Amino acid sequence: MISRVRSVFGVELPMRSLFEEETLSALAAAVEEIRRADLGAGAIRLPPLEPMRRPPTIPLSFAQQRLWFLDQLAPGGSAYNVSAGWSLAGRLRFAALEDAITELVRRHESLRTTFHPSGEGPYQVISAPVRARIPVADLSALSAEDRETETRSLVAQQAERSFDLVRGPLLRAALLHISVDEN
Repeated sequence: MISRVRSVFGVELPMRSLFEEETLSALAAAVEEIRRADLGAGAIRLPPLEPMRRPPTIPLSFAQQRLWFLDQLAPGGSAYNVSAGWSLAGRLRFAALEDAITELVRRHESLRTTFHPSGEGPYQVISAPVRARIPVADLSALSAEDRETETRSLVAQQAERSFDLVRGPLLRAALLHISVDEN
């Protein structure tokens, strides 16, 4: 929000203003007050944020080096996987879920990064964003008991699946369809 205020109004809004002002109109008044003060004082403007220029090959960070080393030592492991599951109640807008995951990956380069070996040591490659495609397992035709068993099995399989650090992606999502109002 601070960045948006800076780009739209050309002022540096202190972080504390976001918490001190109780209403949007009070926040707007604070922005206007800073604008008036800046115009009179010839305020110093921060340069706009720009994408970082990168060298042709980007070395791995220390954390990436550890992960790469462990993957080379014991390929196909899942010890460093972080898995989570959520129960979604209500009608699911599947396209919106795919849009949200697509945006998450677009905004976070680490989820689009792959590691590649070279004679001078491994390096990272950050891929362009692509549309997320979420596989769906339809469990709605199973009995409640079979659904529970299959859900646990599929979740465990996903959590234990290793990631290919060279090919990526480094984020996976899957949807288990239970009923019209439960996923």
